[in-house]
Amino acid sequence: MNLQETIRRILMEEVNVKSYILRRYGFDEIEDILNQRLLNQSKNFKHYENKSLDYFTNAVVRTTVEYILEDLTDGWNEDSPVSEESLHDFIKNSFKDKITEKYIDIVK
Repeated sequence: MNLQETIRRILMEEVNVKSYILRRYGFDEIEDILNQRLLNQSKNFKHYENKSLDYFTNAVVRTTVEYILEDLTDGWNEDSPVSEESLHDFIKNSFKDKITEKYIDIVK
């Protein structure tokens, strides 16, 4: 692979949120971050006014995204190379089943 092809591949990865995030964290590390957020949100669940799965999912994903973006940008989220919305969608889609399982355990 020549230099031009390498540069093109890297630029395409920069646009792709999944590749960008996984290159910096790895799936296991993201899962660890999510597990911490799941634990925190599970403890706070009894205080929620809205106890729906959608609300719980968004709370877990939002706090996970905030943590990752703050870590990526040293607290300057405006400088983030990925959008908050695209990162939110990636995490929500990747961990939907895990979040749903935790929700079911809580509401039992």
